[in-house]
Amino acid sequence: MLGGRAAEEIALNDITTGAENDLVEATRLARRMITRWGMGSLGLMALSADEEQPFLGYELSQSRDYSEETAARIDQDVQHILQERYQTVKNLLTEARQQLDRLVQALLQDEMVDQDTLLKILGGRMLAPSSELSPPVDAVHARQ
Repeated sequence: MLGGRAAEEIALNDITTGAENDLVEATRLARRMITRWGMGSLGLMALSADEEQPFLGYELSQSRDYSEETAARIDQDVQHILQERYQTVKNLLTEARQQLDRLVQALLQDEMVDQDTLLKILGGRMLAPSSELSPPVDAVHARQ
C-alpha cells in the first residue's frame, strides 16, 4: 500500500496527494493489527474497534475501553509498523530502480499501462516450485 508514495519519493523526489487513500488504508490496517489482532507491544489483547461512522461527532460521544497511555502506545505501534514497512518498500524499489524508472517514463508518457506493457517493463515473475507452495502434510501438522 505504501509503494506508490515510496515510488514518488524515489523516482520523482517529490510527494504528492496521489497516495492518500493508500496511506489511509495502510494506517487503518496497521491499527487493526495492533488493536484487534494483538500484533503490537500491547501483546495478546483486543481493544474496541474504531470503525468509521457517518455521523459527525459520533467518535466524541463514544468512550474507549482503554487509557490515554494505551492510546499513545497504539499510535506508536502503528507509526512503527508504517515506518518499518515504508523503509522495506523503499529498499525494494531502490533495488529495482531501473524497472521503476522505465515504469515512471511509461506512465508519464501514457498515464496508463496495460498488462502487456507492464510485463515488458518489469519482466515476468518467477513462481516458486510447487513443493514450496504446498508444504508436506507433516510440516502442516508440525506447525499446529
